Amino acid sequence: MVKPHSDSLKQKGNVLIMTALLMPLFLMLCGMVIDIGRAFAFKAEINRACMISAEEAAKEINIDIAQQSGNSRLAGNYADTINKFFYLNISQADNFSIKSLEYDVVDSLSFPRYINVYAAAEINCFFLKLTGIERITVNSHGSGRLKKISN
Repeated sequence: MVKPHSDSLKQKGNVLIMTALLMPLFLMLCGMVIDIGRAFAFKAEINRACMISAEEAAKEINIDIAQQSGNSRLAGNYADTINKFFYLNISQADNFSIKSLEYDVVDSLSFPRYINVYAAAEINCFFLKLTGIERITVNSHGSGRLKKISN
């Protein structure tokens, strides 16, 4: 005696089990793509803020010394300018935090060539928490160039 329906029932059961096993993996993969995409988007935002703050700080030269000697000497308030323009260009959201904002002047304050701005932030993950990853750290860098003023 042949049971025609028993093989098809086993196949349907196999498909149901495979779907039940693979669906959570597929959802986790989609969630990882979303969290990593958010990290890349936020990195672009931090990079833009670093570049803008470095360029604006590069404009903070002591104009009296520049007119007399032709040398670009940074004014004392360039650090405030970096902080101001960096935080003006970062969106304020609850799912990230700025961990560090650092800057340095290439060469010296009296004869600067570049101002480098470095930033690091932590982004809270939504879907990667299921795999044990709570936060993603994002680093970025921007630089502004100071040119010598010729008479």
